[in-house]
Amino acid sequence: LVDRGFSVTGYDIDPARCEAAKARGIAISAEPASAAAAADLVAICVTTSKAVDAVVRGDKGVTSLPSLAGKTIVDFSTTEM
Repeated sequence: LVDRGFSVTGYDIDPARCEAAKARGIAISAEPASAAAAADLVAICVTTSKAVDAVVRGDKGVTSLPSLAGKTIVDFSTTEM
């Protein structure tokens, strides 16, 4: 997406992945909610159902935003459920 000129903001719990993303031109947020705040499309890609729940409904998850109006949320995760 960055290569196509889109503004991309991401979040990851792994600092090394954040640094790799920054090197590709991706802005990094401190938590899922701030990554999703200015987005029209929120893409989630994690590896466990617990991680999906944390990203979506956790303390600083996407649903902690005051409004989700106008946002599309897509879960691309490969999880155990």
